[in-house]
Amino acid sequence: MTPSVSGLDSSVDLVGLRAYLRYHGWTPSGERTDRFEIWTQDSVSTREILLPLNTRAADFDRRIRNLFDDLSGYEGVAPESVQAEVKTVDDDVVEFKTAHLYGSSEGIPLKDAAHLVEGTRKLVVLAACSTLERRSYHGKSHPKEALSQARTVRMGHTRKGSYIVPIISPVDALEPTGPGEDPALDFDVERVIFSRRVIGTLADSLDRLHDIGVRSAKRPSQAALNEAVTVGVSGDLCLQLAKMLGTPALGDLDVSFRWAFTARQPQHAIREVHFPNEAESRIREIGERLRGEVELSERVLYGYVSSLERDAEDDEGTIRMRTLIGRQQRLVKLVLDSQQYHIASQANDERLRVVVAGQVADQNARMPQFTRVDRFELDNYLPIRPD
Repeated sequence: MTPSVSGLDSSVDLVGLRAYLRYHGWTPSGERTDRFEIWTQDSVSTREILLPLNTRAADFDRRIRNLFDDLSGYEGVAPESVQAEVKTVDDDVVEFKTAHLYGSSEGIPLKDAAHLVEGTRKLVVLAACSTLERRSYHGKSHPKEALSQARTVRMGHTRKGSYIVPIISPVDALEPTGPGEDPALDFDVERVIFSRRVIGTLADSLDRLHDIGVRSAKRPSQAALNEAVTVGVSGDLCLQLAKMLGTPALGDLDVSFRWAFTARQPQHAIREVHFPNEAESRIREIGERLRGEVELSERVLYGYVSSLERDAEDDEGTIRMRTLIGRQQRLVKLVLDSQQYHIASQANDERLRVVVAGQVADQNARMPQFTRVDRFELDNYLPIRPD
């Protein structure tokens, strides 16, 4: 029998609860009064739930508990899990999950738990470093913005069973851009959405590291390592992950990502990455190679396409991109290959944000120019509020 939610804090935000319901395939049926709404699930038309609306009603808490009980029954999870998701609808949640190798159901040794928690903190800091600048090895000196990110995220409550460290990162969703309007480009806006970018970099870098360090049986080539750095992988990140996998009493590491319900879901978003203990030596080797063999440092800029220029017979094209350097809006010049230029053309037509990583000749020039562009793509992690 599914446990009751009785005794839990049933204080919820109705906007967040509606976002949770829509994410899980529920839609309003159209039947509504001042006290409740009826919602049905798209995939199973016979399922319906009652969403209480009158927060001042004497039975509001009881009806919310009944709602959590109904949802937990439909979804096959505990009511506490439903409530935890409802309370974090505005957050990206990353869960680091491991098992105790000796099978203890009472917990794990304190020193091993400390390694896991401290390791997750360092991974967040390193992802923040790579969000600002792609580097094969960041070293001990980290930007203030990256260090402050570890203070922005929160650690949620651990759960019984496999040891789970939930990292909760707040997301402030932006309003959609109207037809013909340029996307917002402002220092304060960039600072607000930095947390989402960091979690995106963490997801992309761990997924790429899994590709070259777990899924592929081949030793990664120099070109593969360089390409991994442009995604966000760094030697520091590899060595930290290897250290976590090598903690004696801990088992395999699973990292899952649940993106904020109140922002559009990233396209092709990473959901889960699995790192077995036996991958430790390969990941450590990749980290050592990135620290010793690869010297790559690239600027990362976010913005939107301002203009395009390409002759019909040319494969390459030139674009100008409006971005922020420091606190000032600047135009930068990029020469793109045909595939990148196609992305730029789409971004210009639909007024979509883009991200570029590469080498900049002189950022203090009147119009800085990228001498090499290694990555140019749509900004997958811009947290736009759903229409």
